[in-house]
Amino acid sequence: IKNIRGYLAENPTQYPHQSAMLLWAASYIDSLLTPEDQQRRVDELWALQQKDGGWSLLSLGNWPFRGKGGESVAKLSDGYGTGLVTYVLRRSGVPVDDVRITRAIHWLKSNQRANGSWLTRSQSSPHSHHSISRAGSAYAIMALAACDQLKDVE
Repeated sequence: IKNIRGYLAENPTQYPHQSAMLLWAASYIDSLLTPEDQQRRVDELWALQQKDGGWSLLSLGNWPFRGKGGESVAKLSDGYGTGLVTYVLRRSGVPVDDVRITRAIHWLKSNQRANGSWLTRSQSSPHSHHSISRAGSAYAIMALAACDQLKDVE
């Protein structure tokens, strides 16, 4: 733990996706982040929540979007962004009855596709294979489980 703290001090996170992953790790090791640093990262993720209650993968990083539909399509909430951030926030101690979590749960329940998955648009494939939807769907399931909401999912 001492070594990872040293690494983190010399290599600070640059993007919200990195902050989310670090919060996730810190949910298993209480002393990995100071309470102030944890709250700063939680606030960073809250600031990215969209009006519909979700998050987009694009908002979590700095990768260029080369998929179909242009960047405006990529800014739409998706399974990856919403699932990951909701899961991490719950792991970080945000209560399930927080209105922002409630909005995220609503987004997840409202945006499950007929085939059972949650769409996340490919950030790099102009051919729209959307392989990232598999990870996004896994995060969506993890988020719903962390919110005790799997019983309501088809």
